[in-house]
Amino acid sequence: MSDLGTHRLIAKLPQLGPLIGSTTGTRARLWARADDSYSGRAVLGLTVLVRSGALQLDTVEFWGILPTRLGATEPMAVQRFALADVELPKAEDERVRMVILHVEHKNPDRLPRAYGWARNFDTPATAAMKSGSLPGPLPVRYAEFAQGKPRRDFVTELFSDLEKELAADRATGMAPVPRTYSRLRRRVAWMSQCEVRPHVSAERLPLRFAAGCCRHPGVGFDRDLADRVFAALAARFGNDTPLGLVFMLGDQIYADATAGVLDVDERLEKYAARYETAFASDGFRRLTSQVPSYMVADDHEIRDSWPNDALPASADADYWTPSVQWAWQLYFAHQRSHGPAPELTAGLARSTDPRSFWYEFAKARVPFFAFDSRFERRPQGDSIVGGGQMAAFKGWLAAVRQAESAGDLERDVPKFVVSGSVFAPGLTEFATDRRRARRADNWQAFPRDRARVARLIAKSGAENVVFLSGDYHCAAIGSLRFHGGKAPPAGLHGYAIVAPPFYAPFPFANLRKRDVAVNESIDDPAFAGARATCEAKALEMHGFALVCVQRLVDAPSLPEHWKITVEFCKDRWAQDGSATADRIETGLLANGKADWV
Repeated sequence: MSDLGTHRLIAKLPQLGPLIGSTTGTRARLWARADDSYSGRAVLGLTVLVRSGALQLDTVEFWGILPTRLGATEPMAVQRFALADVELPKAEDERVRMVILHVEHKNPDRLPRAYGWARNFDTPATAAMKSGSLPGPLPVRYAEFAQGKPRRDFVTELFSDLEKELAADRATGMAPVPRTYSRLRRRVAWMSQCEVRPHVSAERLPLRFAAGCCRHPGVGFDRDLADRVFAALAARFGNDTPLGLVFMLGDQIYADATAGVLDVDERLEKYAARYETAFASDGFRRLTSQVPSYMVADDHEIRDSWPNDALPASADADYWTPSVQWAWQLYFAHQRSHGPAPELTAGLARSTDPRSFWYEFAKARVPFFAFDSRFERRPQGDSIVGGGQMAAFKGWLAAVRQAESAGDLERDVPKFVVSGSVFAPGLTEFATDRRRARRADNWQAFPRDRARVARLIAKSGAENVVFLSGDYHCAAIGSLRFHGGKAPPAGLHGYAIVAPPFYAPFPFANLRKRDVAVNESIDDPAFAGARATCEAKALEMHGFALVCVQRLVDAPSLPEHWKITVEFCKDRWAQDGSATADRIETGLLANGKADWV
């Protein structure tokens, strides 16, 4: 504990994190959630570079706290987290350490103004809704909250006290006869738990990244299986074979995991508990402390098939119930806040629904656009995304095509369009009987929006658009052709990848190969004939997909000069008890075709 005169600060390990979010150039965004079981309010985040175990005190930075809160009448339902933008470590023996600073003060309402949101119950998610922009990391200068004590002494004192506290807790928790019945006191923690070491690939081709979705938490006895896939991914990749990122494509939690059968939590408490279980697991921590994670939402962040699961009796505005609002706040805090903010097209159009958070970014000069395909829906509505979001996608396509023409991007570079709900391939049930398609929980239920996306791609002339999604509880690859607009007579090349579920233990909830449409057309009333066609191949499995984007020749001038390989891998236990993975199948997306190698 360090005494600053007017108040005292103490350093604590985060309850969740730190994890690596989006990266830009040589900097990475870190995220951590404060441990609210401690009585002192979290007021700051602190980051510092550690080299060979020694603090590099000239790298210390302080960051403001961002809270998320349930409603206006629940002052205790507050969770606090911190964001930081830090320089990526350059040497093997370097780490970045992130802790949370808590205040001990008799009058918490008279704290320094530098503590910002931590002084009250305002929520940045609400501010984001009003402004249309995401709150980013909030740098705080030491002089803004401390006077009279050298910064080096302050930081050294904080970490010295934290080291002593952790050592004492380990002595208690590891004693042969427990000295306490408290599970918190028996928790064995190490300083390394608040350190990240990004194993980030260079910003050049080939680009390798992992993708998966749908992580069911298990029901207790199989919880280690729900975490094994992340441990397998973390073990497979390091400095020798770094990953550019891992995409988590929705259903990162299952708020309705046991359909109320085994739940003892009240619904509002359950959402937060699900995040604590998912983000605190060993494999998840290990992976996200090494590889940047990018996330999108789907229905199980709220409940199955929301908002079309149960229609309210009154106006459709009522479907944003208090529990849904809390689920959205927690999604924002845990998943969206550490992602990239919309940049290239942010000024083109505001989302029609301010609760929607799409985004875009580029990695190794490969562009990505991530749809929010969940939070702009309405019960029995005809749009999966709003007009503002669709305009942003149109602007992104235009910006990418302009960058290709100007030489800022490679010509015909693969362009990834990410969505928690599957754009293509569709499901056989709805492709063969389109009157039933309204019951689908993918883009097939919204034919107008699906046709418009295909139309925008055709009008832009964009080759090698790749749709990346999850949700199906199986894996698939597909080839697409887009017609009309600037497309050549044979059509523009496109592809689809459906990533497998990280953990899907219930066979009755998983799709079979036969459920995925082998041949499908996307029709557009404004076009004679099919606007797009998709040919797909499916695979029944769980695990993860490894995607590699490569250029086939040094001077690409045709869409065929690119290839995308997709390794589908299934995790398992090795003989020594560690997590590993086996390659089940490899897909090749090239020359306008998708096939197994």
